[in-house]
Amino acid sequence: GFALAPARINLDAFKAAANDCDRVCPAYGGGYEPFAVSHLTVSAEQERRDVLVRLMAACGGFVFEDPWGRASIWIRKWVEPTLVLTAADISEIEIVEMSGVYADKNYVQPSYVEPRNNFTKNTSLVVRDEASIGFVGERRATMDFEAVQNFNQAYRLATRALRMESTPQKLTILGGPRLLLADGEFAVRVELPEHGVEGTFAIVSMVAQDLSHVALVLHQVTQNMFEDVVAP
Repeated sequence: GFALAPARINLDAFKAAANDCDRVCPAYGGGYEPFAVSHLTVSAEQERRDVLVRLMAACGGFVFEDPWGRASIWIRKWVEPTLVLTAADISEIEIVEMSGVYADKNYVQPSYVEPRNNFTKNTSLVVRDEASIGFVGERRATMDFEAVQNFNQAYRLATRALRMESTPQKLTILGGPRLLLADGEFAVRVELPEHGVEGTFAIVSMVAQDLSHVALVLHQVTQNMFEDVVAP
């Protein structure tokens, strides 16, 4: 729908994303189901970017431009980083320690489209962050999955999204040209024990003013953030 030439599309990334969506995970009540299935009716009047947002919400993914200028796609998942950053690579760092005290949401009500009820909006089971609620009480929010027709898929996606938003640490780091190696990566390992920072971090953004001034925004991720949970 964006009229891109084939050379400007990373077809391998889209194939990998399709496989990520098709992989099986536990279904409610037993058995298995695909990780992500989307159903969406659109019209020519709708903004294409809005449609894309709905589709990406249904699979926990995002579309971006890769280092070669091609449209690419990534379904969020755990990856073992190949790039390790240490104090030798970093000139400045800002660390934000996260906990339930800072959570802006810890009680999420997902919604989806129920095909057995004339394709009307319905709610899935609530996703709760009990540790955060114990700190600050319930901070309620909603997550709408307009392209999802499975309440267990809506619950699974909302759980992953809430866990990722409740990251233990957020970093902004500044450094030189070695930080450019993060371009095209989805996660890096940061080892700064002197600052209490050791772990895997998802790359949120990268800005390079020049080779000597590169900034990375990173959010810590853990394997349980990508767990295929089943609605209780």
